Amino acid sequence: MDKPKKIVNVIVHDRPNVLVKLVSFFEKRGFKIENINLVKTEKPGISKYIIIISGENKNIGKFSKQLYKFVETIDVNFL
Repeated sequence: MDKPKKIVNVIVHDRPNVLVKLVSFFEKRGFKIENINLVKTEKPGISKYIIIISGENKNIGKFSKQLYKFVETIDVNFL
């Protein structure tokens, strides 16, 4: 049975190792990244990652708060 998929938009400051930290963040919480896209924004130094993840997460609010603690994170949206 396929696990539920979620789309996560994460807006971050462009800094070294942001992608590595994002991948590690999701992996440590038991999510599989199905797809990841990087989109440059109009603001220099700011990027948007569109990430499709699969896995069970019963507490999206807690998950979102943890992602905000991620130093480079500016905004998080779940679709």
